[in-house]
Amino acid sequence: MGPRGAATRAKLMVAAREVFEERGYGQVSVAQISERASVSQGTYYQYFRDRSHVMSALVDEYVGALLETADGVWHLEDGRTGLELLLRFYVGHYAENAAFAGVWEEVTQLEPALADARRRLTNVIETTVEQQLRRGLESGALEPLDDIAGTARMLTAMADRYCYLTYVFDRRAKPPSADATARLLLEAWARLLKLP
Repeated sequence: MGPRGAATRAKLMVAAREVFEERGYGQVSVAQISERASVSQGTYYQYFRDRSHVMSALVDEYVGALLETADGVWHLEDGRTGLELLLRFYVGHYAENAAFAGVWEEVTQLEPALADARRRLTNVIETTVEQQLRRGLESGALEPLDDIAGTARMLTAMADRYCYLTYVFDRRAKPPSADATARLLLEAWARLLKLP
């Protein structure tokens, strides 16, 4: 794909994200995405098979940015400071992309392939937390845990679900700042892990 083709594809992705965020995934057609991007439907189909294909590309872009930035953010040896950095990063990213997170939540109920992508991302995040917990146990920074994998899943689910309920599902007139949410989660995680 040359520069012109790449620019057209990028324009379609921007248009798709805008329309999905405004109307929800189930209410959007290829025609609406094409119209927003000011291209024909034929042009759309040169780049994407259907709307789930463009959504998949958007999810890949979103996840890639999340994982690339998150890489190396948290090390349990850094104690609460390291954990706070991780949670501020995660909550900030979630709050900033809340409209897209809501669309992705909807899509996972409608598109099996994208539900699988969500499971894979969740697994990557849980595995990362689990690895940090194991390091913490080995270094003596943590007290023994009965179920390390279960604890990692519980902690990540707590952060994910809290962010979803706060920034997407039950949005108040003014939801708490990302920093306030990160501090709240930090206290819960630190108490559960008995971090000093």
